[in-house]
Amino acid sequence: MKLKIYFIFLVLILIAPVSTQAQSQVGTQFGLQFSPFIAANEYDMDSKTMKLSFIGRALIRFPMGSILAGEVGAGYGQYAGADKIFDYYKTTIVPVDFRVLLFFSKSDYTPYVFAGLGGMYYKVDDFPFKGAPPSNYGSAEVKDKGVAGISTLGLGLRLKWFELQAGIYYSTTDNLNYYRQGKPWDGGIFGTIGVLLGGGHRDSDGDGLLDNVEEQLKTDPNNPDTDGDGLKDGEEVNVYKTDPLNPDTDGDGLKDGQEVTNYKTDPNKADTDSDGLKDGEEVNTYMTDPLNPDTDGDGLKDGDEVN
Repeated sequence: MKLKIYFIFLVLILIAPVSTQAQSQVGTQFGLQFSPFIAANEYDMDSKTMKLSFIGRALIRFPMGSILAGEVGAGYGQYAGADKIFDYYKTTIVPVDFRVLLFFSKSDYTPYVFAGLGGMYYKVDDFPFKGAPPSNYGSAEVKDKGVAGISTLGLGLRLKWFELQAGIYYSTTDNLNYYRQGKPWDGGIFGTIGVLLGGGHRDSDGDGLLDNVEEQLKTDPNNPDTDGDGLKDGEEVNVYKTDPLNPDTDGDGLKDGQEVTNYKTDPNKADTDSDGLKDGEEVNTYMTDPLNPDTDGDGLKDGDEVN
């Protein structure tokens, strides 16, 4: 009962941030996975010693780049099998881990690889012998509960809201099957089916605009600077109010990015200092200051002098 309460508590911790961040954190998803697996330890892996083992896992996945994601997860499951004389053992496991996922493309349908590290609480519920353990049962002291480190490595296939995985995992304890002899670890080979919720629309090119917004604006969701003016599409729309489809919004002869970054002029005003000359004319033709209406301080505006 305590383990079940502990698992529910972990799931609540994971779910809580989703309700507050899913609207603002693009691509953040909540997921549920079920992973049947085969225990790997000192006992032979055959039809007589194998028994269904499984992990149910809740996760939060968040973007770390266009094809990279991080994932925090917590699970609850059973590690089970049979010993050399075919007495079954069963151990409750509660793993918590962090994983990094590398996708082969930005598509919603793509394979990926993943690796993770974490920790696990375990408790042996059914021992692989009847009564007291035999005198020669293992060559080292065995504990029936404790905490251990875990690591995972595997391949996955993202199918938009669903995914499939296959991989291996190791624990830093050799006590999961209540037997210690030879291998310094207990682990397993697992397969996973999962469902992902939330996430909304993606920002494939990382320009600050969601893909569905770019579709409405006719900008390129796979190019952060559609018009090549030196400003990201999101900066143009949300910060500078310039046209992300026009490299020179005010038609003054300077690209919007040049005005913002190089000359500090107004990309929405052709004549920033109102001297009668366009910013581009001042920079490229007359070599005057586009921020000073009277560059030489002689009492005449630059435009009056020229015109």
